[in-house]
Amino acid sequence: MHSSTKRVPAAAPGPVWTVAAVARQLGVAPATLRSWSLRYGIGPAGHHAGRHRRYTAADVAELSTIRRLTEQGIVLPAAAAIAHAQRPVSPVSPVSAETVQWLIEAARRLDAETSATLVERNLAQRGVVATWQQLCRPAIAALDTVSCIDAELLLSWVIATSLRRLPSRPAASGVVEALLACVPGEQHTLALEALLAALTEQHARARMLGPSVPTSALVHAVECLHPAVTVVWAQTARTARPTPLRRLVAAATAVVAAGPGWHDVRLPRSVTRADSLEDALALVLHATAPLDSPAAVPPHSHKPVKPG
Repeated sequence: MHSSTKRVPAAAPGPVWTVAAVARQLGVAPATLRSWSLRYGIGPAGHHAGRHRRYTAADVAELSTIRRLTEQGIVLPAAAAIAHAQRPVSPVSPVSAETVQWLIEAARRLDAETSATLVERNLAQRGVVATWQQLCRPAIAALDTVSCIDAELLLSWVIATSLRRLPSRPAASGVVEALLACVPGEQHTLALEALLAALTEQHARARMLGPSVPTSALVHAVECLHPAVTVVWAQTARTARPTPLRRLVAAATAVVAAGPGWHDVRLPRSVTRADSLEDALALVLHATAPLDSPAAVPPHSHKPVKPG
């Protein structure tokens, strides 16, 4: 996907941009930025009442993300929630390239014990999202070759097992906030395992149906469980067919099409696309927020995302 916004400088030591300068970069009115700040807490960080607003590179990057998402059709409160979910939440340093390489080498040796230790240590230190994005995905991508199929399978099993070992929150009887499933023919469940673990980490109640769920079975599950949101995963364009989504729209409160397979698919009306774990997590948390919460957004107000 492409955005008409200008590229933001990669780094800056502190608050260096005025409201007017940032507004020009993003192509919005200065009053719009002030409104976003007051209504949704969208930058600048550390602003004090009575003082001029000054934006850092991190502030502008977050605003650029929000601008891009709204141009794709996502309503502003949901776009703000996605951007907020991507903010650093702790001073823990990113996963080092050396750690990623250690995991790759352990997987190539088919050393499940060392692989599990590395994954579980990072889950404990950094949480699900950072470990998935910074450690697991890069390692799996490095092993995605014909000669490393056994190592990739072992590492996928280790990651799934480690995610399932995380403490879970038992759902109240009959209460499921999010339902996760792969489309028919889709066998890749690992990213959904990560989403399930991330939701559990955020104390959301979710249920996984697993790989290649028939559309009729998914619709039946939605009618039985009445989840606030249903996330449908497609890894490839071959499995990303809009027909199951159309059937779900009539039965589900909100539907999120997650995974790279949906990238060029024209989605049915009211279905929202999530291009990353952070996006999917933020959208699900938004859909499951209490109605009296400022974060709550009516799921039917999510506009479809246009193909990029």
